[in-house]
Amino acid sequence: MAVIGCGRAGASIAFHLVASRLCDTVILNDLNHARAVGEQYDLVDAASFSDSPVQVRIGSYAECARADIIVIAAGAAARPEQTEEESFHQTQATCRLIVDSVLDYGFQGNFILLCSHVDTILQDIHMRSGLSYRKFLGLGNALNTNRLRQYISEQLHIDFKIIEDLYLMGNYSNPCGTFSAATAGGAPLQKILEQGGLWKTQEELINYGADRGKTITTLKNPTYYGVSGVVAAMIRSVLQDEKRIFCASVFLNGEYGINGIYASVPVKIDKNGRSGIAVLPLNQEEQQRFVYSVNAIQRINEYFL
Repeated sequence: MAVIGCGRAGASIAFHLVASRLCDTVILNDLNHARAVGEQYDLVDAASFSDSPVQVRIGSYAECARADIIVIAAGAAARPEQTEEESFHQTQATCRLIVDSVLDYGFQGNFILLCSHVDTILQDIHMRSGLSYRKFLGLGNALNTNRLRQYISEQLHIDFKIIEDLYLMGNYSNPCGTFSAATAGGAPLQKILEQGGLWKTQEELINYGADRGKTITTLKNPTYYGVSGVVAAMIRSVLQDEKRIFCASVFLNGEYGINGIYASVPVKIDKNGRSGIAVLPLNQEEQQRFVYSVNAIQRINEYFL
């Protein structure tokens, strides 16, 4: 495993890997070498309390290229004076440098990417790389989907694990919710929401995840534990062939009537990385909202790329 980018999110992902002993070795890489070394020392200290400690070391791009999975958590932090466009191109340049560098050393594994405008950045580095689209996976709406499920579970006092087929698909900023397909304990979720007095409008429920993220950012700036938890779960699904489904950003190749663009959809993750996409039945309103959300991604792609 290699984690490129040792900021709070990257370091938290590395800690998850060390604490759960998901792999034998975690390679860290960051343009700020001193920060990477500091994180390495700290993680080695944490690992030393395990019966079978994970090896943590600093590695070059050549060493990262030998990993099965590379997590790119290196999107540049925006400065207050930067425009959104300047911030995007800074992150784009960083991600291009990383991908180009590890590919030069023959990397054949999978990328997991977390950054702002992840759909557009994935579109760019995928097309630039010449690799199969199956090699690229982005965080997308995986965390916000989880937040929405947690909220419903807490409000209705039901087990989080019985909520199925509820995802926030499409763009991060204006996703589509799959409420018509979702169930809880085998019963239609929408009916349960109505009975529990929680069904207001789809808009309010859809916005919960993003609003929760904004609240966390306002209170502690930035959010990283939830992000690292989801990414670690994705990695576990690959390494242990769990075949879990996450609402992650992947390349659509005709699914949901969309072709040639990255967007968040429910995707099974197994030992090969991204596997099949789960195509859920959407009602007319949801399908229209999903198309609108994907069109928003396309407009962003056209503007930035």
